[in-house]
This record gives sequence, structure tokens and C-alpha cells, in this order.
Amino acid sequence: MTVQSSSTSQPALSYYPSSELPATAAERFAELFLVQAKWKREDIMSFLTDIAFDEKEKDKLLMKFARGTKDKGGEMWYTTRGGTVT
Repeated sequence: MTVQSSSTSQPALSYYPSSELPATAAERFAELFLVQAKWKREDIMSFLTDIAFDEKEKDKLLMKFARGTKDKGGEMWYTTRGGTVT
């Protein structure tokens, strides 16, 4: 999986393998939000496939560990809820 960064003047792609992410959901979300503060739904979902086996489980994890907002174009974005969630 690659992560696109736009924090610099030139967008950059970085290789970020799911296999190197923590196995627990709380730790995984914490690490993902350290790498990138704001995620598109389809991008963050790809990092959940090995810890949530269907869309319903992925949605539960997103509701628990992330805050979803829609931009003006109707696209869903996720950011950290802040604090710790157990």
C-alpha cells in the first residue's frame, strides 16, 4: 500500500505495507494517523482488511477509532478522534 503525502510542495508516495502495522485496531489507527492526519475512506479501508473481514466490521472500527466528515464535494474523510479509545 502506498500513502500519498501532500504536506510538502511536491506530492509524494511512500510504500507502507499493512504487514508492518500493529495487529490491534487501536494501535493501528494511532499509527495511521501519525503517518497522515486525514484519510479518504477508500484509502484507510485498505489498511483494515487483515483485521476486519467484512465491510460491517471495518465500519465499526472506523466509527470507534476515527471521526468521519464529508467535504463540500460529498467525499468522506477520516481523522483521529483524539485521546485514547480502548
